[in-house]
Amino acid sequence: MTFAKAWTPPPKMRDSMTLPPKPTRWLADKPVAALLRPAPKPPEPARSKAYLRLVASYPCKACGIAGYSQAAHVPPDTKGRKQDDRMTMPLCCTRPGITGCHVDYDQYRIFPADVARTVGKAWAADTRRQIEASGKWPKKLPRWEE
Repeated sequence: MTFAKAWTPPPKMRDSMTLPPKPTRWLADKPVAALLRPAPKPPEPARSKAYLRLVASYPCKACGIAGYSQAAHVPPDTKGRKQDDRMTMPLCCTRPGITGCHVDYDQYRIFPADVARTVGKAWAADTRRQIEASGKWPKKLPRWEE
């Protein structure tokens, strides 16, 4: 019993064919630890109870009511990470018979999520400007850099 020869393409077809590139050895040249290095962590967000109390002393940014405000954080761009305390704005709390703007903002009932982030960043920037203008910025809290 004889076996057939392996098929080879004719010369014209062989000339037009492109071969895949040869595999590179860049993985073998580097130690595995260098390839698996974790990404650098972002800096820890600043925390200041004094700043949060100042923010809560201002009237609600959404409805304007005074005396019921809480410091509300802007929704983070990534899940599972709390925003910096300097990224807060005053929103009113829930009172008997009234759902506060803080709850409505957090549940995206005032704005959709992407709009809530944009508006929240503007409100937080306005709150920072108000606190700086009043001269009440906490001494231990670094200034916000835009």
